[in-house]
Amino acid sequence: FGLLGVAGLVATEGAVDLIVKPMILVMVAVIFFLSGIWTVNAARLFTLIVQTTGSDILNLMNALGTLRKLYYMQFWLIIISLVALLIAFAIFLVLGVL
Repeated sequence: FGLLGVAGLVATEGAVDLIVKPMILVMVAVIFFLSGIWTVNAARLFTLIVQTTGSDILNLMNALGTLRKLYYMQFWLIIISLVALLIAFAIFLVLGVL
């Protein structure tokens, strides 16, 4: 979670520290919560493939759709993190501050 790491580095001043860091922790908690929900739902749907008859394809497609949500979120988190890293690197090159 590079974006959150960069935001954590920026938030080093007194009052800002008290506001930004808890917000970062809440964002991380939401990301982990969504990942957990989608993973558990996919596992439940994959289990239904074995336990039921007649709806295997439906359960498989639902499980894959749930996993797609998880991977879609991870994809965008990686893209956002890379963009934040590039911005931080550009700021470092311009200002020479770290």
